[in-house]
Amino acid sequence: MTRSRSVLMRWLAVRWLLAGVALLVVVAGCGSPSVARPVAPAPSSAASPVASPVAAHHHPGPAVAGDPVGQIVVAADETLRTPLTTLARLFPDSYPQASIVLRFGRSDELARQVTAHRDADVLITAGPPLIQRAVAAGAVHGSPAWLARDTLVIVTRPGGSVRRLGDLSGARVALCDPSARCGVASARVLTHVRVAPVLVAPDARSALAAVAAGKADATLVYRSEVTAARLGLTVRDSEESAPAAERYSIASVHTGRPTTGADAFAGFATSVLGRSLLNEAGFGPP
Repeated sequence: MTRSRSVLMRWLAVRWLLAGVALLVVVAGCGSPSVARPVAPAPSSAASPVASPVAAHHHPGPAVAGDPVGQIVVAADETLRTPLTTLARLFPDSYPQASIVLRFGRSDELARQVTAHRDADVLITAGPPLIQRAVAAGAVHGSPAWLARDTLVIVTRPGGSVRRLGDLSGARVALCDPSARCGVASARVLTHVRVAPVLVAPDARSALAAVAAGKADATLVYRSEVTAARLGLTVRDSEESAPAAERYSIASVHTGRPTTGADAFAGFATSVLGRSLLNEAGFGPP
């Protein structure tokens, strides 16, 4: 049993227990044999995008009125592929008449396409400005919610002496190419630190491999990239890297159709289960 499936089973066990308690309360209070299943709350209409840490979901069983039906298209930043793929696979366990179709890409390209064509039900982007522009263009239904955060970290071999950005000036450093996501972020936080890299890697995976092989003492990449590499390296957070953190937003797209499915997936992604899966992939709370 995979860890994500184990998390789901524990969550479902709690939901069944709560459903049993609800049944006893209803029978004791009014004698009615019918029990209504909890429905996920609608997104908040508050101006600032703040996600609820817990979203109510249906337990597995026949669909009821108000459940999403059919395909729900989710346009999401490529970096979230691992946790969202798992969430999409688990979604029908709670909503058996619905399925998720994932479309991954760069946040700026997805936001531009969805804003112009409204060809997705859910939009998930990195960087507040992108989702704010979608809101301003009328492409978003309701208010966006914060989904997750990815932080830039220092990575060394176990026992490495590099602990802060300043230590990089005297170390053998593998930097990501300026065109790579980790390269853009590194350039942003190293403006006041002189670093002469021993190599420039095309991407995070190559930079991490150089550290693991002893070709470099340290590198700067995002935490989710270290998690995905699974190389047993040491990760060090740095307050100086905070400006490079990426925050992800999720929103229902204004397509002119009912947003039942989009709202259900947004609630699913921001639930305890969703947060757990994001955490497993290296993404922290927003």
